[in-house]
Amino acid sequence: MTDNVRKVFDLLGVEPNERFKLKGNDNDLYCLTENLMGYLFDEKGNEYGFMDNWLLKDTLINPERIIKLPKEPKKKKLRDWTPEDFDKWKKKICNKCDKCIFKYVDCVTKNSWVNHKDLYSDKFLNQEIEVEE
Repeated sequence: MTDNVRKVFDLLGVEPNERFKLKGNDNDLYCLTENLMGYLFDEKGNEYGFMDNWLLKDTLINPERIIKLPKEPKKKKLRDWTPEDFDKWKKKICNKCDKCIFKYVDCVTKNSWVNHKDLYSDKFLNQEIEVEE
């Protein structure tokens, strides 16, 4: 992606291939690819058509028409967490141990559960927790 194309996406406030809606068109979803080609999707997310240059032209003239879709939280099993994932979680979420899912495991030292997953049950490790990417 060239710097000029990156500037277009920055101006519009969306990322390449990110789906969005347009004000006045509540049922359809749109996206612009890395080469600035526009696509139309139905409400179920199935590709509906190719938009030629209309979408790019319309959104550049009226970027305020773009309605970003809320991001769905990503869930990840504890068995797939890395120590970095756990550190991010602790910095953002960790505040009260009595309500924490990790209240019965070591989460503070180098002997933390994330470094010794082989010692924990499948029931514990199969829990899915929302994580930020």
